[in-house]
Amino acid sequence: MGPEDSQAFSRPEFGPRRSSAQAAASYIARLIFDGELRPGSRVGQEQIAELLGMSKVPVREALVALERDGWIHLEQHRGAFVNPITREGIAEHYQELSRMMLEYLLNRAARRQNPPVMEALRRIGAAFEHTDEPADALHLTGEFNAALIADMADLPRARMLLGTLQMSSFVPGNQYESLPETTHLPRRFLPGIVRSVEASDFDAIERAVGEMTAEMTECVIAHFVNRGVIGA
Repeated sequence: MGPEDSQAFSRPEFGPRRSSAQAAASYIARLIFDGELRPGSRVGQEQIAELLGMSKVPVREALVALERDGWIHLEQHRGAFVNPITREGIAEHYQELSRMMLEYLLNRAARRQNPPVMEALRRIGAAFEHTDEPADALHLTGEFNAALIADMADLPRARMLLGTLQMSSFVPGNQYESLPETTHLPRRFLPGIVRSVEASDFDAIERAVGEMTAEMTECVIAHFVNRGVIGA
């Protein structure tokens, strides 16, 4: 092992019903998010496998998934290395890609006014007004996204693509537990966004989504600054 493989990492914690590859991917992403694996560092497959009590096969599968999600890159005959994390990259992820995707889905729902979708959005929006727990916020966010994606049943290829894109994030696991300061964002913005969708107020949708993603961007950047991954 090289020196980067012998680093002492925090002990892994496993969630329920996860495959070995999923558990390994979650653990490695958490090490990167918490600043224990720094940008440019080599991810030691043997060390990770030993820490997790598994073979290197699921760890390799995890690294392939993490490369797809942008956490790392794989170099032939050299291994896996953590990708750079920059303010610009975080801003582009949230304020360009995520914002554009969410605006598209909301604008489409506002144009179509599909009754089952609108009923689901109203119910979820109302529930957000009384949500303070990170687990509840994550569940409702998942339901909100699923309702918007369900409205694309007539566009199966686009639906599959958008569903895949939504899985990628700079925050592994439950973002509301990892960044408690973000728990207020859906409670603050989504009920109003739902009302704007009902009113087909596209300008209001754009403003609210822009403000929400901008605040999420600042929270994520602050986290990496505090971990010393990004300069102050």
